[in-house]
Amino acid sequence: MRYEDFRNAIRDELRRNPTGLTWPQLQARLALPYARPCPTWVKRLELEIGLTRTKGPPAAYLWKLPPPKAPPPPRLLTPEQRSNMGTAPAPGCRFPRPRGKPASPKPRTFSTTSVRASDLDALLT
Repeated sequence: MRYEDFRNAIRDELRRNPTGLTWPQLQARLALPYARPCPTWVKRLELEIGLTRTKGPPAAYLWKLPPPKAPPPPRLLTPEQRSNMGTAPAPGCRFPRPRGKPASPKPRTFSTTSVRASDLDALLT
């Protein structure tokens, strides 16, 4: 059994039993081939999935996982943020320019008049 298989089996079983289980209970339910858990793997479980072991029934540790975290509450916008959002344009319309920003200047155009060779010589010397 690889560590990842061990971790997933322990995590899934402890999620089904949020009150916690002892090692002998886990061993019997999951048919684990180990008489005792590997201390290195237990340390990794504590770091990776938040496993806690507390004194439980006589001479046994109760293995538990922390309760799952609730999703964060929706972020509420202030009235100022809502007013700056504008409204969505109708299909096929161009997006409106953001409020408060000046329109970009028109691109500068250059004339396409011909330049005499003598003028170029004067510029290059």
